[in-house]
Amino acid sequence: MRSEGSPKYIDDVYIPDELNDMEPDFAARLQTLAEDISSRPLYYANAGLVVLAMYFVTTALHGMLVMVNQVPLVQDSFETIGLIYLLWFLMEFVGDSNKRSDLLDRVDYFMKNLK
Repeated sequence: MRSEGSPKYIDDVYIPDELNDMEPDFAARLQTLAEDISSRPLYYANAGLVVLAMYFVTTALHGMLVMVNQVPLVQDSFETIGLIYLLWFLMEFVGDSNKRSDLLDRVDYFMKNLK
């Protein structure tokens, strides 16, 4: 049997003193989370794999963007294409009130279908 001055153990698992000082509500939520993880391990494994895959994809895309930016004319041509498209969009949809209302109707329809 352990004495009062010795470290706290629950089922032979060491419990640090920092955990004893936690708020009761936080400790209860932490316990609920631990029970949920143990009851649905595949769900949390899948969520972890999705996060890991997103990390790898963003890292790969960042690497590709860095490589593309090192090619001398590519960066300038992308900027030029973007500016040309922006000017076309402004002239096409902002200048004409009929097309502008049609665009707003399409955007509203799209937003309603998202929900």
